[in-house]
Amino acid sequence: MAGHERQDWFEREEFIGQISDIRVQNLQVEREAVQKRTFTRWMNLHLQKCDPPIQIQDLFRDIQDGFILMVLLEELSGSSPWVASTTPT
Repeated sequence: MAGHERQDWFEREEFIGQISDIRVQNLQVEREAVQKRTFTRWMNLHLQKCDPPIQIQDLFRDIQDGFILMVLLEELSGSSPWVASTTPT
């Protein structure tokens, strides 16, 4: 293999590697978006059973303060974590 052919081969391989890296990054971003949409839909399915119904739009923003997570926990468990125990300690 001549010097310039070897250089061309290395450049082509490097380019192919860069394309592969970009594809992997795009797949990771796509997977994260799918997971976010799936979890948002799952949460909304359970939160619409609340009285009044709650719906989240942006998963990360809407659960940031923890209130919706507590409501979801209450809905899933069937008991309220907000009720103080009346049993003396």
